[in-house]
Amino acid sequence: MKKYLAAIALIVILIVVYLFGPELNKSVKQDVNGVSDVETEETIDGPTTPELGQPNAEETIKIGDKIGDGTVTSFHIEYIPESNEVFSLQVDLEGTLRVKGKYHYYPSDDEGYGDQILVNYERDPSFPGNYISDLFQTGHLDRKFILNVEYEWDKALFGKPGTEGEIEMKISSYSFKYYQSDEIDSADFVEIISINNGEKTIEDIDQSKIHWVEFKKGTNDATGKMIEGYYIDNLREVEGADATLDYSVAEEDLNGDSQPEIIAALHNQYFLGARCDSYIQVYPYASGKLGEPISITCVALMDGDNPTAFGVVKSQEHSWKDLVVNGQHIWTWNGKEYES
Repeated sequence: MKKYLAAIALIVILIVVYLFGPELNKSVKQDVNGVSDVETEETIDGPTTPELGQPNAEETIKIGDKIGDGTVTSFHIEYIPESNEVFSLQVDLEGTLRVKGKYHYYPSDDEGYGDQILVNYERDPSFPGNYISDLFQTGHLDRKFILNVEYEWDKALFGKPGTEGEIEMKISSYSFKYYQSDEIDSADFVEIISINNGEKTIEDIDQSKIHWVEFKKGTNDATGKMIEGYYIDNLREVEGADATLDYSVAEEDLNGDSQPEIIAALHNQYFLGARCDSYIQVYPYASGKLGEPISITCVALMDGDNPTAFGVVKSQEHSWKDLVVNGQHIWTWNGKEYES
């Protein structure tokens, strides 16, 4: 009888160990706030078993990996221990990427994105943002990034603040961000491939009416000395006491008064950004004197002697003519200045 009871007890013990053994391996500790944390054989900071929301080890992104045309430079991820779902994720890439989508250039008084350009990108699987979101199942539904644009003349290519449109462009330094906050992806602007925002472009103009301006190297004549006088002091403070103004010049009647304006393309690095070689200024000219300069924008004038860098749209009207900048963008006179 005793042997029979002992056998039954052993069976019961084995059943209990089988059913509740994993729980018995856990130890419960009480933290200073009285909240219980459960410690398992694998700590929270250690590896966890891949489940829903977490890729297998061989799928995890590594520094140096290629995703589309980008290369991973940094990778950080945190999981929610209880569910193994992604809590935060950031992947930074270097390289130039091509992206399509819709953009919104927010006015400065917008509380959320004042004076910033927000891009909602298409669900192209080759774009890193889509690949990463799908891989880690982040539910990255908005698919958007803030576009960092360093120079105001580049921002002007997107239209006036408040403009929306469709765009295809090149970006760099793309950063995928998934956090439990309002922080979103970001990227640096490189160049526009195509844009449609309802504003006038070169496609809307009769090409025969465009006169492409030819610039000649500036000389130290009377006009050159007047142009140099506007800038030489500030220029020498930056480039040294021996600095001289490097510029090209053209003459065109822009306002229909039969008196040509002086158009100067300034080439010193003092005036330029990373993606242009000439800064265009227009000077009204009358009675042998230059008026106050009218700033236009930065252009790639000397890139292979670009013949379509800067143009004037012929018009019979006695008003300031439209300008074609960088072979594509139309700038118009608003009564005080030129704007895109």
